[in-house]
Amino acid sequence: MEKSQFSDVKRGGMTHKVTFRLDAKHHQELESCADTFHASVAFLVRHLVVRFLEDQRRNNPTSVARLRGMP
Repeated sequence: MEKSQFSDVKRGGMTHKVTFRLDAKHHQELESCADTFHASVAFLVRHLVVRFLEDQRRNNPTSVARLRGMP
């Protein structure tokens, strides 16, 4: 995981909060992964979401443009 993403959170660069629900099985798996990486669940989810969005932008820019309402 990139240190810069963690620094952004500490400096207040990430200001929007997202809430979502998981079933018990997936929540336990996520907590287990976080424990394995010695990270918080929030950090792990944030890292994965940012990585997903960057991959989408890089590999399929038209899908990201559609999400933003652009032609």
